[in-house]
Amino acid sequence: MALLDVLEGSPIPVAILEQETGKRLFVNSALVEMFSLGTRDELFNSDLADTWVNQDDLNHAMSVFRNNQKKVDIESERQHQDGSRCWVLMNTQILEFDGKKTGIIWHIDISERKIIKAELNKNQKVRKPLPIIYQSLSPLGISMDAIYL
Repeated sequence: MALLDVLEGSPIPVAILEQETGKRLFVNSALVEMFSLGTRDELFNSDLADTWVNQDDLNHAMSVFRNNQKKVDIESERQHQDGSRCWVLMNTQILEFDGKKTGIIWHIDISERKIIKAELNKNQKVRKPLPIIYQSLSPLGISMDAIYL
């Protein structure tokens, strides 16, 4: 079984990009599905920048990529063809593919995790700290809206 067959069978979205140009040399079906594109050819023919929300993130990622740096756990907001957005965790590995310097990029959708984290942060800001209760010899009564000493 060839490398591309293994990558195609991966449930994790994968792309192989030419290091110098950033041109897509391979994408698996999971990546096509992630970006809501109908066919692999549509993804190959689309501009890489169209899937990035923040162009500075793309420029940084490509700079790291072109400088032979392995990058682990890059979080970036990406965009589907229909304009909806998702958060992606990417990991890159430089490799030689078909005689060219390339990089393989693994994409993991972390949108749900980002939504949950934002909700938890929001809830923590709403929650008020309980008052400090000092040790006392007085009887203590607590109701839903007050503390009685």
